[in-house]
Amino acid sequence: MTARRIVLCLAILAAFVVPSSAQQPLRSPDVIFVPTPQEVVDAMLKLAKVGANDVVYDLGSGDGRIPITAARTYGARGVGIDTNRISMFIFALGAFLAALGGVIGGAFLGIYPGLDFEMLPLAFAVVIIGGMGSLGGAAIGALAVGLADNFGKALFPEVSYFTLYAPMVLILAVKPTGLFGRE
Repeated sequence: MTARRIVLCLAILAAFVVPSSAQQPLRSPDVIFVPTPQEVVDAMLKLAKVGANDVVYDLGSGDGRIPITAARTYGARGVGIDTNRISMFIFALGAFLAALGGVIGGAFLGIYPGLDFEMLPLAFAVVIIGGMGSLGGAAIGALAVGLADNFGKALFPEVSYFTLYAPMVLILAVKPTGLFGRE
């Protein structure tokens, strides 16, 4: 009984103790950080005419040198934004909305193999009509595609794909970036 306890304690202890040769070296950065020289920071803030009533934002891409200098030298307020946390929040929000859309859509749309090949042309048309990089364009594009597809299937069932792709071709001919796409 005591030998079993000793072996068990040694096994637990061995699991927590990692020899130094087994530790992996720290990962080196992919991109080397080169700080902006202080003279350049001073020149940038002088060129921007930063004053005591201004707010200088730092998006977390450096060491905070610019907003710190603006606060110390010109009396401006400096605000640092942790972009990693914001990006993580936006990604989580997008995943949540996609899951919510799947749950809501799954209740009245039958899910079956091959559904992705029916939805893909619709999503393609939404992005092309709305324009890349525009949330408002995606909303307008979704509304236009939904209306065109449903009215096309109801009024002209034999050419329903034409009613989906004709507006897309017309919009691309007039404005190649879509309705609200960025240049």
